[in-house]
Amino acid sequence: RTYLYNKIRQDSIKTGIGILEADVYEGKIKGKKNSKHSLWMLRKPYRLPLMIEIKTDIGINLRQILLKTNLVLI
Repeated sequence: RTYLYNKIRQDSIKTGIGILEADVYEGKIKGKKNSKHSLWMLRKPYRLPLMIEIKTDIGINLRQILLKTNLVLI
């Protein structure tokens, strides 16, 4: 699969370890219908995926925080 992403904005995410600054990307799977999703990537000090938002085939928005790391986030 080939994923295509475009940066759309900057945002903050409240997590269990505090508020983290993130870049928000809109993505899709190349050649697949209804594959649009949003991905929040940590800005500093590491480029880690923080959260993903996906719309299901029946119209439900799923929002999942992905952050679980042993890296020290400052």
